[in-house]
Amino acid sequence: MSVVTLDEVRALVDTDLTAVDLQTVLDREEGWLAGRIGVLTGARTETFSPGLTDAPIYLSRRAASVVVTDNLLPVAPADLRFAPASGLVRRTRGYWSGPVVVTYTPTDADAVKRAVIELVRGTLAETGYDAESIGDYSYTRGDGAVRLGRSALARSVLLRRPALSVRLRSSLEPA
Repeated sequence: MSVVTLDEVRALVDTDLTAVDLQTVLDREEGWLAGRIGVLTGARTETFSPGLTDAPIYLSRRAASVVVTDNLLPVAPADLRFAPASGLVRRTRGYWSGPVVVTYTPTDADAVKRAVIELVRGTLAETGYDAESIGDYSYTRGDGAVRLGRSALARSVLLRRPALSVRLRSSLEPA
């Protein structure tokens, strides 16, 4: 079943395609997006290998809650710090000890719908030509222009990990 209905697509995208043809385009674009970001709906599981450290791990997509196991042992919610806005999961007591498995249900359905509709719109608006001219109007598509736009739509659904910096010790500091 599609994440987006045909009526939602028709309300936002002007097309003369039949329902069957439009559903084919919709299925293809949803499949492409799922290949980039994972399953579009329902629970998902991500596995991390943070090593023996207390470093945070970051989810790929937005979620309201998480269930975490560390080295196959459940981690109590009281022992975790979870920030839904950034997808940060940090152990507050002790260190990660083995593979960390996080199960959650993404809460980004609106972002997924928007990305799918924009992918369909881009596919239907694309002429297939690298260049075209009509009177004084001229258009030339740059290398990979469509692929860049598609990749940006996929990235727009994913959480952005914060930029982290490494503290460089000065030669004047004691080791």
